[in-house]
Amino acid sequence: MRGLFIFSLLLIAMFSYSNICTCSDFSSCNSKLNDPTCWVVSLDRNITLNDSWDVLQIPSNKEFNCNNHTINANLSKIFLLSNVDNVTIRNCTVDLYAPGKSGWYNTNGTEIYNSQNIRIIDFGVRAYAGFVPIALSGRNVTNLTASFVDVGPYISRIDIINAENVVLDVPTQQSYLAYRLILKNINNLTVRVPAPEDVYFENITNAVYDLSDKSYRVVASISIKSSENISINSIDARIYNRITLENSKNININKVRNYMINSRNVSGLAIRNSIIQESPDSFILDGTNNLYIENLSIFNFFYDGFILNNSENITIRGLNFNGYFDRALVLENIKNITIKDSNFLDFINKSILLKNVSDIEISSSTIESNAHDNLFCYVGDIFKSQNILFYNNRIKVGLSPFVLSDTSNISFNIQLTPGINIINKNILGGNYWANVNQTGFSETCNDNDGNFICDSPYQVGVDEYNNNIYYDNYPLTGRETVPPDIIAPNNSISIDQLYFPFNLSDNSG
Repeated sequence: MRGLFIFSLLLIAMFSYSNICTCSDFSSCNSKLNDPTCWVVSLDRNITLNDSWDVLQIPSNKEFNCNNHTINANLSKIFLLSNVDNVTIRNCTVDLYAPGKSGWYNTNGTEIYNSQNIRIIDFGVRAYAGFVPIALSGRNVTNLTASFVDVGPYISRIDIINAENVVLDVPTQQSYLAYRLILKNINNLTVRVPAPEDVYFENITNAVYDLSDKSYRVVASISIKSSENISINSIDARIYNRITLENSKNININKVRNYMINSRNVSGLAIRNSIIQESPDSFILDGTNNLYIENLSIFNFFYDGFILNNSENITIRGLNFNGYFDRALVLENIKNITIKDSNFLDFINKSILLKNVSDIEISSSTIESNAHDNLFCYVGDIFKSQNILFYNNRIKVGLSPFVLSDTSNISFNIQLTPGINIINKNILGGNYWANVNQTGFSETCNDNDGNFICDSPYQVGVDEYNNNIYYDNYPLTGRETVPPDIIAPNNSISIDQLYFPFNLSDNSG
């Protein structure tokens, strides 16, 4: 019985080994691929495809393993998968050499058509200056997994259209990958590939672009059009670049660096934990509803850092601006917006423009200019706007905080309420009003009852259009101006200080 078992194992081993076939040139590789007894075709050396029509066509239920050898080609397709199922290509580097050629050519590392269950593992494409091949091209593909390795030195492209269940990946410690990604009409997409030469998503549903586990996270511009349920996480622009969103919904952007974001006709956009430094351009969000921003920092720009137009239902927490000349935040034709826990720092002229805005709350934020020689810096302009609540903010500007025109129903305080305010006192009410020469209202007002609320209201401004006068009825202060305690006089008398005047005389006269 034991001998029969051992014999069976030997038969299985021999049968398995017989299904691995070795090839050493184009002709033998194609022959082995078409041999039904060869399940795995293994390349044992570097080979060259000499004719532009030389193509390795892989049928269903096959694996082609290059064993880290290189296939050299001259303006040809290397692998062609058409109407196949269950194919694996493993450990291949293709060298797409085009002597004397430049530009875009129909030269692909791998082309896939009308196929399913395709695995491409550790695939590298080498291109040359001025020549941009396609590393992977897919049309009408289901269940595609592809991982790429960097063999450089020039750009190649991944181009997939009409697909479902696609995963594109690179090794965690990949240093550089010059891939341009063009992905259209895909359902269920995962991308973990750096792309220093642009990413284009169109008509994508349920996609994750995540480089959080990569040592190299550089991506160029990203364009997302007519897509939904897209998540972008942990990517860096090389110097400065842009994410463009159009006609899409449910977009989640997290931990991106040095990307300005433009959006148009987007519903459900979340931007979290991101930073932009030294930007020459602006965020421009137009027609972006159901917007959520948390911990977004924009540093060192000239003007109009963040422009939001024609949008509603917006929540902003932790929007931070630092180092700019004019207008960090521009809101026009906006309805229902909350801004909290934000900072507008180190500006020269003004911070905010509100135009045709209604139902807005700005609270628990700091608006502070360090332009000590400029008494004309101010918080901002409010035009044709209404239903504004502005409270618990720390203001440090010039002599006048706002320019107001055609406004109504602006409140600069809430009713006095227990709670920690913007200057760490135990009461909520209005705002802390300082200015650049340290003579602001909150810096000089009286607080005789010691409740850290100024004893008199502060006139914030007068609407130049309708003469509405706006007050902060409970301006905050940190000054303690309670009169000193009266010290009782010392009425005790020591015995050595007690004197009685009297005369001494006798009866003799």
